[in-house]
Amino acid sequence: MKEHFNHLRYLFLAKDKTLTAKDLIDVFTTQFSEEGSNRRQNEIKSYAWFRDFLLDVEGGEMHVEESKYLTLQEVLAFACGLEELPPLGFKNKPIIEFLHTDRKFPEANTCAVVLRLPIHRSYDEFCNHMCSGILQAPMFGMA
Repeated sequence: MKEHFNHLRYLFLAKDKTLTAKDLIDVFTTQFSEEGSNRRQNEIKSYAWFRDFLLDVEGGEMHVEESKYLTLQEVLAFACGLEELPPLGFKNKPIIEFLHTDRKFPEANTCAVVLRLPIHRSYDEFCNHMCSGILQAPMFGMA
């Protein structure tokens, strides 16, 4: 298996299909607070920003360094530890939750596949903290 891992790749990873923002949006179920609550209003705004953020990442608009742009693969790796969606899906449905604390950066539980989004006052602030949080997180496969 170690020697010929490329021959087994198709068993564990989807076909070579480019990851899209829609793929990531579709894979997650969002857990919102009670309808009509102030928390829910903040969550809806943050979720809309997350969707816009993914579209901007897909379009190559999230410039993070001199010649480096954030990728959807990095966003997915942050959320679940994989750079590609598994062909058979996830054992547990990936979930988006929200951080109603003073935490500014996104958090992820890669075992349960839970992505926790921060609440911010502006889209720019949301994007800056998302990019920083994703890029500064320890990378998988680098040990």
